[in-house]
Amino acid sequence: MDVRLSPITAADGKAVIDLFNHYVAHSFAAFPEDPVPYPFFERLMEAVHGYPTVTARTPDGRMLGFALLRPHSPWPTCSHVAEIMYFVAPDALRQGIGSQMLTDLQTRA
Repeated sequence: MDVRLSPITAADGKAVIDLFNHYVAHSFAAFPEDPVPYPFFERLMEAVHGYPTVTARTPDGRMLGFALLRPHSPWPTCSHVAEIMYFVAPDALRQGIGSQMLTDLQTRA
């Protein structure tokens, strides 16, 4: 599958939240018990400021997944430690998209 990787932008907010909420509703991969509202995207982007983010898209622009790094802990001893969050669209699973996004984050971390 031809996948284009690029950082998450403000224009990705709806697609990111829609994919995240899919996993809230249908799995235990996302921790909230209820779907999050669209303004949650701004809070998420504030939390990952300065850390790499990535989206995976088809050549025509459909989002297949997103991934990001975020601070693990505010303690100085953890200043070089990050948590990974990533989600892949259900119809795009098992095609190497998650691996591509994780490699991109690792390279830019």
